[in-house]
Amino acid sequence: MLVCLVGLASAQDRSVINSLISRFVSLFFNLVSGPSTDIFNNLIGDALTEFDPYDIDQEFEGEVAEIDLPNCPSNPTMVYALLGVNEVTGLSKFEVSDLRMTKFELNDDGAVSGFEVDLESGEDLILNVDGKIGPSTADCATYEAINFTGYALLSNPVIKFGFEGDIQLTDFQVKSGNVTTFEFSWDELSFTFSDLGYLQDVVDEITTSFTEPFEELAQTLINKTFVQNAIDGVLPFPSKRYIRTINGVKYPPFPSKMIIE
Repeated sequence: MLVCLVGLASAQDRSVINSLISRFVSLFFNLVSGPSTDIFNNLIGDALTEFDPYDIDQEFEGEVAEIDLPNCPSNPTMVYALLGVNEVTGLSKFEVSDLRMTKFELNDDGAVSGFEVDLESGEDLILNVDGKIGPSTADCATYEAINFTGYALLSNPVIKFGFEGDIQLTDFQVKSGNVTTFEFSWDELSFTFSDLGYLQDVVDEITTSFTEPFEELAQTLINKTFVQNAIDGVLPFPSKRYIRTINGVKYPPFPSKMIIE
């Protein structure tokens, strides 16, 4: 209907009509976006579940601290650590906290919609760590390196991205789309380790030495390309017209009608 009106209008009138339609649709959508937020939640959930756990293979090595170790040729002795990251868990816990339509445009090929999406997780994003720590054999052969495990925790992670594409507003469906902007943030990165043995006292030094490379790793892993690939894997979405069943009632994305079983 809207496309027909635009097609019949003159070029000047078409521009005015497009502008009015864009403002109206965006305003209306943002006022009643609750059901559509459910769709995006399901979309994000399906997309990110495929990457939880997210298997990776990354290692970092560096100096940790100089400490006094009995029976070493010279003290203080430098302690080195190797930290490997083998997987990330918790991505499927993200949910849509805010959904805003930023644009709606009609053209000869149909409609293009733009959105800003905020995702939050009520749980830490966890990078599983295994590592090895100790002095070098050349510095002190008395002590063997200790194998240990642990986690790097990103507290209160938030993903924000812009999304633009072919989105059907009646019986809301995301057919295709591109991630246009992206931001990934968190409050704090912290470490927890086990099995450090005689080197338990250097936990703070490990944290200091490896916080920056782990923050850079997180930004590298969870980025615009990652979200785009995750979403591409589940589009078009949803594949079924009726997606929510509450007390035996099937609701479409915009609950203008229902089917009672």
